[in-house]
Amino acid sequence: MFMRFVTLKTNEDSHQREGIFQLAYALLKAGDLSEEEYSELRLLMDWFEKSLPIPEHPYVKGRAVFWGVVA
Repeated sequence: MFMRFVTLKTNEDSHQREGIFQLAYALLKAGDLSEEEYSELRLLMDWFEKSLPIPEHPYVKGRAVFWGVVA
């Protein structure tokens, strides 16, 4: 079984709903978070970046839609 968490926003390139990681990075980049919110989200994203590396696959060129396997 595969599971992907998405937002209500549709990505212009893929025409798929944007994932929660896209939203998180957009929030970090936008500069609208308080210092505390930014720090908390940055810590979480750092953990995900270390713990869930981007899959190596020939079609990954900076944009892709990934589905995680649920055991």
